[in-house]
Amino acid sequence: GGGGGGGGGLLSPSEHVGQASEPSARRKSQSFGSDGDGVVTEHRRILDAPLMAHISLGLPAVLRAQSWKLLYSLRTHGASFSTLARRVRGHAVTLLVLRTARDEVLGGFATREWDFSADEREAQYNGTGQSFLFRVNPMPVDAENGDENVKPAPPVSIYKWSRLNSYFQLGSTHSLAFGAGGEAFGLYLGRDGLGYDLAAGSSGTCDTYKNEPLAPASGVDFSIVDLEVWTITSAHTEEEARLEPPPKKPGSGGGRRR
Repeated sequence: GGGGGGGGGLLSPSEHVGQASEPSARRKSQSFGSDGDGVVTEHRRILDAPLMAHISLGLPAVLRAQSWKLLYSLRTHGASFSTLARRVRGHAVTLLVLRTARDEVLGGFATREWDFSADEREAQYNGTGQSFLFRVNPMPVDAENGDENVKPAPPVSIYKWSRLNSYFQLGSTHSLAFGAGGEAFGLYLGRDGLGYDLAAGSSGTCDTYKNEPLAPASGVDFSIVDLEVWTITSAHTEEEARLEPPPKKPGSGGGRRR
């Protein structure tokens, strides 16, 4: 396949460590980025350095100073679930981030390789208690107007393992999900009833992460306008990241290892 696409497919720790300013996803004005060839485009990566700085606060300490490379982008690689599955397969650590049609930004961090081999009815949960869900909180209107009585929400809410169950992550031939138990999956993406792969998703409160719904403006179901999956990398440049060999196949499948 192609490289990381435009807008930067590599995030180094020098860009995001200690840089927890307002994520651009939280601000209304989106500046224009370069597509990597010096051509100015309207499209920017969802995951930028300030957002990564906030998300990294929830990561295991050993991963906080890692670089991240883009594995899959809906805008670059198309909205096919099988393409997403092929591009993320083999990677033990992945960060999924998406933007809804209501401009909400949300996602999840997974700590085991996704297994997309089984039908949804036979699929098995895996993962570890280091996984989590997150959402970017909109800037409260009152806070923008300088009302001191309003306590603004944190820029990013991170929902960690509740210890109520171990339904961390679930992959199937045409879907992926984070968290279950209670009223809904914490986050679900997959083929809808019309056969569209990555046009929509859903999020409700689940027992695994005891999260608030991740797309409150949209409701339980949301439309997806952009989606990215990232993984850790030892590469220092986008060229190195692109030339990095695919991960070696592990000897065993994704059981309930801890």
